[in-house]
Amino acid sequence: MGERRAWDDEYTLLCERCGYVIEGLPKDGACPECGKPIAESLPERRVGTPWQQSRSVGNLARTWRVSLLHPVRTLDVLAESPLSDRRLRRWTTLAAALLLSAGWWHYGAISVVREQPMSFVVLVALVLVCTMAVWPVLLVLTQVETWGLGVIAKTRGLRMPTNARRAITAHGCVGWLLAGAAAWLTMAGLDFLHAAVTKPYIEYDPSMTRAESFEVVFGRRTPLWLDLLSMATRLICVLAGFLFFETFAWLGLRRLKYANRVRPADAVTPPDA
Repeated sequence: MGERRAWDDEYTLLCERCGYVIEGLPKDGACPECGKPIAESLPERRVGTPWQQSRSVGNLARTWRVSLLHPVRTLDVLAESPLSDRRLRRWTTLAAALLLSAGWWHYGAISVVREQPMSFVVLVALVLVCTMAVWPVLLVLTQVETWGLGVIAKTRGLRMPTNARRAITAHGCVGWLLAGAAAWLTMAGLDFLHAAVTKPYIEYDPSMTRAESFEVVFGRRTPLWLDLLSMATRLICVLAGFLFFETFAWLGLRRLKYANRVRPADAVTPPDA
């Protein structure tokens, strides 16, 4: 068994499990350090996700699906495609922000629109404004995670270039999309429940108590338990999406800590150590 040494450059072939230099070893062999088949560490197997291979609406949906249902398999074929990854991060966080905003304003919307149809336009405007506010927040959180992976990789002596980290977090953004979809679906269900159990508007009368007149101004009386349930549901959905995002990033750190890349034709081949 040879001695493990530092890699020569960013394209030096390493065992993707332990980081042992396997440059020049037979491709049908195994890593002398950990026994991982060398064929499983070759950069050619990283063919990229459907979106990285070809940017289209269908491939975007397929990439979301495989990233959500098969995160490890996705990370094992993940390639570095800076332009595709930037656009993936942008579209995924935008869709997530839209769903989160729609879910937030969906609660109680049926009752309001039923009695005041023109309020639908106001609700749509509120959703769009909220989306434009949430979207930058998700982008910033994603970028912070990218920086965090870089700090961890540097402190642990891992080989994880910036493009690899961006690819991980761009695909991990499907966690935000999961949060948005879950929030919208659950809020839609609670909205029907809200319309069924809340009391209708009441006409103002001078003899009303202060609490009764408050209902006239601010609309229907909603049971406290239903309001608390809606808030708890929103929180759980966001937390679930955040946990998926963090878990995906952690898996990415483990699966791509020594990820190999195909050496470009114009790259200088280092001399034998």
